[in-house]
Amino acid sequence: LGIPPLSFVGRTALITGGARGIGEATAVTLAHLGARIVIVDILASGQDVADSIKQQGGQAEFIQCDLSDVDQLLAMIPQAESSFGAVDILLNNALHLHSAPIADFSLEEWDKTFDTNARAPFLLIKHFLPRMLERKHGVIVNMIAYEGSPMAAAYSGTKMALRSLAYTAAREIGNDSGVSVFSFIPGIVDTPLVRDVIIPNAAAVFGITEEEVVPIIAQNPGYHGFIPVEHCVSALVHAIVRAREYHAQVADPFEPLDRAGIIEMPKVESTDEIDVSGPLLGIYIKQYLGDVSSVNRELEHRIDVRTRELAEERDRSEELLLSILPSPIAR
Repeated sequence: LGIPPLSFVGRTALITGGARGIGEATAVTLAHLGARIVIVDILASGQDVADSIKQQGGQAEFIQCDLSDVDQLLAMIPQAESSFGAVDILLNNALHLHSAPIADFSLEEWDKTFDTNARAPFLLIKHFLPRMLERKHGVIVNMIAYEGSPMAAAYSGTKMALRSLAYTAAREIGNDSGVSVFSFIPGIVDTPLVRDVIIPNAAAVFGITEEEVVPIIAQNPGYHGFIPVEHCVSALVHAIVRAREYHAQVADPFEPLDRAGIIEMPKVESTDEIDVSGPLLGIYIKQYLGDVSSVNRELEHRIDVRTRELAEERDRSEELLLSILPSPIAR
């Protein structure tokens, strides 16, 4: 994907939910590229991830925290800042997921899901965004999910709230603040959460075997099954490197992986051609391929960013010529 080595030297990344899955792989990858990592997770195994990074010569600290507990969250923030200084990259990746039909979903589970998935990212953005704006540098990424996933009303609802939160923050700060805020939708990735929680829960709800659940859940354009976690994380890190392009947008792993020739996206003339029969079959690819106007807005934004970057390079070249050559020759 053309990510330069040591792209993140001198930067500090705070990753919630960094003890396993996408969060763990992202922490390891950013550390390999030079970032200092603060892992925040309710799971004690986050310490193992930090220790592994340090054994490989990287810099990492682990803070155990239940993000649904406001007091713990607020106590964690100064700890995080004391680890390596100012936070340059905030990845809101932690999640709470409980599978049940809407009618059977308890208020307690709703509160736990909202507090972890939506309130915690809001409070973290509320704290770190002003500091990034002061430094005119920073990246905030909200990990989101597909809308309307059956049996996951609170999870889907809070993930859509995260998308709206990122979009709102991006529009409030504008395009020239030096800070980029965007969402990332990872697809259906082969992670412990999927294997240990989502598949068994779905099998129980639908009354089928876990083997039968896998092809229903693992709907990813360009893949026959789950996305390998290293593919997803490489694309996520690529988006962070090029954060200006994705400001106020929803990034995904499929577009850069397709462009790099790692996968081949299916060519669909119309969303009417997509089979959406069955409890989940096809909804994910439909979500991805659905809204042409949204894609057009994203492309327009990326073209605008690239155009401004080219203009800045041209201005720098002209200034350099004028500084070293007599003006008639420079002209």
